[in-house]
Amino acid sequence: MSSTTEEKQQEAVENGVPSPQNTEETTSASEKGRVPIPRFKKPRLIIIIVSSVLLTVVLFFCFRYVIPYGQAKKAFESRDYLTAYQKYASAGEYKDASEKAVVAEKAYHYAAAQEAFLAEDYTLAHTEFELAGDYEDAVQMSRTSVLAGYYLAGTKAIADKNYEEAINCFSKAKGYLDGRAKWLEALNLYGEELLSEKKYTEAAFYFSIADNQERHLECGKLLAGIGKYEESLPILEEHSTLSSEAMQYLNYAKGMLCLNDKNFAEAAKSLKAAGDVLNAEEKRDESLFSLAEVCLHDGYLNKAKAIYEALPADYELNGHSATERIKLLEKNTGFLNLVGTWHAIKGQYRVQANSTTSSYYYYWYNDSYSGSVTVRCPYNDNGTFGVVGTATYLCYQNFSKYSYNLKTDLETYSFNKKDCSSVPSNLGSSRCGLQYSGNQFKLNYKYVNDSSNLFWNYTYTSNMTYGNRSQLAEDTFNP
Repeated sequence: MSSTTEEKQQEAVENGVPSPQNTEETTSASEKGRVPIPRFKKPRLIIIIVSSVLLTVVLFFCFRYVIPYGQAKKAFESRDYLTAYQKYASAGEYKDASEKAVVAEKAYHYAAAQEAFLAEDYTLAHTEFELAGDYEDAVQMSRTSVLAGYYLAGTKAIADKNYEEAINCFSKAKGYLDGRAKWLEALNLYGEELLSEKKYTEAAFYFSIADNQERHLECGKLLAGIGKYEESLPILEEHSTLSSEAMQYLNYAKGMLCLNDKNFAEAAKSLKAAGDVLNAEEKRDESLFSLAEVCLHDGYLNKAKAIYEALPADYELNGHSATERIKLLEKNTGFLNLVGTWHAIKGQYRVQANSTTSSYYYYWYNDSYSGSVTVRCPYNDNGTFGVVGTATYLCYQNFSKYSYNLKTDLETYSFNKKDCSSVPSNLGSSRCGLQYSGNQFKLNYKYVNDSSNLFWNYTYTSNMTYGNRSQLAEDTFNP
């Protein structure tokens, strides 16, 4: 019984019921009219409440920050960067969530850029790589996307045969894959297209950029062949030092320009150096015949004859043949023999003084010679010749000043005889007589000075013989 009583007492204590030992307190409390309050009930409630609050806070923190952070990490590892970004962003300032949110956002754009790049949407790829900032190689890939975009556009342009666009695109994509090779390919393709359209100058420009020496030279040759000599010159000059063929074409173009400018001597020289390219030989003969015609009409007859003889006997131009001209000159050898420079071989200079107050006179003379006679004989279309030239000779001056002050100067006399059917013998004037005898000239000069002295009149005379003839430089021809 006692044990049962103890158990009941213990239970009563645990339930807040006073034990029999506390009956006095119970009775006392009862007597006071108050309900007794269990001693341990209030502290227990506070603990429960605080624990609940703490648990709520912990749970809130876990759900608000910790769990999103962990979910973000898993999402990032599984390459779900958008979710990772969103979760890190929702994790606020927990740990390094804000920093990782930035990384996740960049990773998201980087992944989107890669996807766009693989889909050949390089514009979007470029934009996304830009948004990816400094994530991995985003900066480099941003530039690569631009190059890839130009490369793709260039590839499409070549497929569409829009070679100008292809050249433009590949020129900007030279550093991507085989962009430079594609650029050269586009240049050559466009050059070939222009070549087929006979736009040789334009084609040469693109072949030059492509460093296609063979096709570039071909354009120069074709330009020369169609008469665009000035446009062909810079192209042909570029290749002339390394290609004998280019040099021949260059000489051809130069020769044809000279021919068109009526510079027949230079034309003949250049066209001779052109060899057998195009119609160089024919044009050289034309240049030579034209040069001979100029020489004939300018009076350089020996040169004209030598040129005619260098041409094919049956060569004909503008209604005249080489044979015909040779016969004409052989029929008029007197004029051919007249052309040249005749040099003085002897002479005498004399001064005669006549008194104005008496019949007294005296004279002074000197045997000496100097000067020359230069002659050319232009041919006229009416079948006649002219004789044109100059004679130079010494003459005295200032004899009245005293003989030791005697001054001598070379004077010049010019003559021009027109429409001569035979060589004239008299080419002089009243003051300066000039006679031609077939193998020499004789000159007689006279000048009267009747006002140099009150008491004397002076007559100056010069007699000169010119007998040695040399050929004029302009009258020679070296084939």
